[in-house]
Amino acid sequence: MISHSEGLSCTDTRYKKAQVLRYLSNRNSILYQSLFDAARFSRRCSAGYPREYPATSEKAFFETAPGGSFEIEFVKGGYATIKFISPKAGYYPREFTFKKEGADWMLSDGFIIGNCGCG
Repeated sequence: MISHSEGLSCTDTRYKKAQVLRYLSNRNSILYQSLFDAARFSRRCSAGYPREYPATSEKAFFETAPGGSFEIEFVKGGYATIKFISPKAGYYPREFTFKKEGADWMLSDGFIIGNCGCG
């Protein structure tokens, strides 16, 4: 689930939950392609990525994840960062930030949304 209080952020840009849902329903959005369509995301955004870590979708990344590892770091203010590391060379680790909201951990950062990269 997406953070109710914060929505999702990408670098310094914050996207409200409604905006994120619109991007998810649009197969031409960067968010949709960065999540599900490795070929289109690569064609669209590869110029901004180094050769050793080419642009690819989260789906393609996690399909390589069996046998991978992850690290969890709890940070102050009710946040936690989870870093996923693929065992396959050429996949830059994925890092997601979650915020504790009531009894639930809600996603607040980690996806490429409006531009070809965050960070």
